[in-house]
Amino acid sequence: MSPDNLKIFSLLAYNGLSHESGELSNELWSIMQLDKNLKVVIQRLAPSISQEIEGNSQKEKALYVVLFYERSFPDSIAKLKVDNVCKVLNDGLQGYF
Repeated sequence: MSPDNLKIFSLLAYNGLSHESGELSNELWSIMQLDKNLKVVIQRLAPSISQEIEGNSQKEKALYVVLFYERSFPDSIAKLKVDNVCKVLNDGLQGYF
């Protein structure tokens, strides 16, 4: 798998969080199957982490964790792993943005 494929698959996962209108849903995570052997789970970090400060105004810029895994790996374990990564990032990145 090439880095370009991972970028394309990441965009597909990101689009999986979007409505048909193109707006992001209120869902914070999604699991989808990309091909016969590859799945992905994507989860948005907490909004307080996903902020970019521009001058005096704050503009929200969402950050996501994307985890690729084989189809035989249980979805529940993949979700648990991405939850744990997001928790560590949410706790560890406080104050950096």
